[in-house]
Amino acid sequence: MIVCAVVPDVVSYVERAEKNRYVLLASDQDTVVSASAAAVRLGVTRGQRLRQARSVCPDAAVVSFREAPYRELAEAIERELHTLTTYVEPIAPFWHKRMQPNPALPLSAASWYLDIGKLAPRDALVLVGELGESLSRQFSLNAVFGLAAGKFPATVAAHKATANAPVLVRRGDERAFLARLSLALLPLARDAIEHLQLLGMTTISQVADLPRAAVAVLDGKRGQLAHRIAQGDDPRKVIPKPVARTERIERSFESVIENSLHLDIILSEIAEELTQRLAASNETLQILELSLMLERGQPVTGQRRLHEPTSHRAIIGRALMRLRAQMEVGAGVTGIAVMARDLAPVAWQQLDLFGTPAPTPHSREDLLTVLVDRVDAHSLYAFEVWEREHLALEQRFRVSEVSIA
Repeated sequence: MIVCAVVPDVVSYVERAEKNRYVLLASDQDTVVSASAAAVRLGVTRGQRLRQARSVCPDAAVVSFREAPYRELAEAIERELHTLTTYVEPIAPFWHKRMQPNPALPLSAASWYLDIGKLAPRDALVLVGELGESLSRQFSLNAVFGLAAGKFPATVAAHKATANAPVLVRRGDERAFLARLSLALLPLARDAIEHLQLLGMTTISQVADLPRAAVAVLDGKRGQLAHRIAQGDDPRKVIPKPVARTERIERSFESVIENSLHLDIILSEIAEELTQRLAASNETLQILELSLMLERGQPVTGQRRLHEPTSHRAIIGRALMRLRAQMEVGAGVTGIAVMARDLAPVAWQQLDLFGTPAPTPHSREDLLTVLVDRVDAHSLYAFEVWEREHLALEQRFRVSEVSIA
């Protein structure tokens, strides 16, 4: 059995807006990324120009979209869902680049598919009821659930469900459950839906009565899938997504910090603690995310992807300092949060002890002579490691001129 779990209004939750409050999430191009459930009900849509959305919803609060808090909330919810089953597949949310609008799901929602195996309907309802209580207790948010043998009927069931009343579609009842619904809910291209509507069709049952080849002509393989779904047979399986481990370190300050040197010292301490955590779990990181909480205004967030996975303190420290230097901070800093992503076990390398001959040792003078002859240089410089772990490049190496007599 498949469960569609939906958190209907993550926008209001993350932006800490009251129920029925109008909130618009705006992109840098002044278009709507998403909106609270109340604003969506008034007609606000994704990609709408901000000026047009404000004419539809004049009392809305406009907030600059920040992906990080939404992604962190979704990851926290996913970890809770994984306590129920390992088969958890996130439905691409509004902040995802590959997000496709789904008429059966609210624009402001975050949703997942769960495969809970072969459970009796009564046991499945008890299970999702306990899951809903757990999400409410941990996150203070309400989730709705739809249950069915396939993804599509489970999604529609979740659309009809309420916080305390999940909707279950029993096996064999899928076609009757979907029959009177609008064909616009089917996963078909817009021109295919418009073509069917021009033929006078409005419901899913009318599509189910067509020959499958006729629907396939309109939309290829997607049309064949839509026809099977209309007949109550959704063959798609839940594709589980592994839980991505992260490490998060936070610092809050009693007084505001405005000195960048002071911030770099704190970041160096955070890098040291993060390195210790990675060493304890025998892992490396590849993505660092830095958030600075400001005395005035919204937090500033930056992200850096390293060339190679690492657990080296100096590399992590330098990456955090570069992130901090790239940020435009217009006020004092009241807190710092560092998130390490893409954690992976340390990859050990097998050394070839016998196949590769050891290089022939050369004296330093011989090597320098060859280099001088090759580049026709009058002098060379030798770099000597001085303080290996120091963050400043000029302190890690000492340079001296080398002359050949």
